[in-house]
Amino acid sequence: MDEVHVIGSAHWDCVARSDAAPQPGDDLPGRIVRRPGGVAFNIAAGMAEAGLPVELIASIGRDGDGAALIGAIEAGGIGTRYLHRAEATDRYLAIEGPDGALFAAVADCRALDAAGPALLASWRSAVAGAAMVVLDGNLPDSVAAALPFAEAFPREIALVAASPAKATSLHALIAGIEIGAGAGEILVFANLAEAEALCEKRFENSLDASRALAALTGTAVVTAGPAAAAYTSIDGLSHCAVPPARQGSTLGAGDAFVAGFLACRRDPFQGVEAQFQAGFAAAARSMQHPL
Repeated sequence: MDEVHVIGSAHWDCVARSDAAPQPGDDLPGRIVRRPGGVAFNIAAGMAEAGLPVELIASIGRDGDGAALIGAIEAGGIGTRYLHRAEATDRYLAIEGPDGALFAAVADCRALDAAGPALLASWRSAVAGAAMVVLDGNLPDSVAAALPFAEAFPREIALVAASPAKATSLHALIAGIEIGAGAGEILVFANLAEAEALCEKRFENSLDASRALAALTGTAVVTAGPAAAAYTSIDGLSHCAVPPARQGSTLGAGDAFVAGFLACRRDPFQGVEAQFQAGFAAAARSMQHPL
């Protein structure tokens, strides 16, 4: 089976869930846990869990946190031969309300931001034989703009918007892909807020957003929390699906959805509805992380 390569962020998530709805300036009781995270790590872990051979391209420190994170990556069945070693390991701090909804977060991704040349070298080594490459929108703009698509273009590329604030990174990726020779299939994942940031306009629903995003990129999948998600293909065909009701931590749920959707997509006998249901199921499992 052809390998999948996922490039982007891998770090430790420090997640705090308060016992009451937080407000700015609050000092509340609650629970705090640490677990592996990062968009690229989460997607790689989900695809490995689905039985796909996955290699992670990321920057991880030589410190104790980095050693522990690499142990978690290996334990999840994810390949490590393209990992870059930095001085320190990146971290992500999230504060959730009692229902698991994200209240605020801070991402300290200095190792990823500083690893541009190393990530580009790993891309050249890894991508030539890849069936699919998943690009995390957390990639530094300098890397996003310099990925040598003309030298090595995988058969399928998935671009994943990491946040509304980082959505502009995908513009550099899209511009680079358009220059690439022998372009394969391109699929972009975003939630509604990220699609609005990418397209620089507001949308009433995920269907309108997916159609606008597909016009920029080729094929798009847009989620909208508990509301209907939408898929629009490069030829303009659209499909909507409503996720089941679910509760729990939303941190990483979108990444799990992408992993489930893409893993199902590797089966040529599964259509878009099955891909949505696989994504929803993966997201629901992710939301049950103990805290």
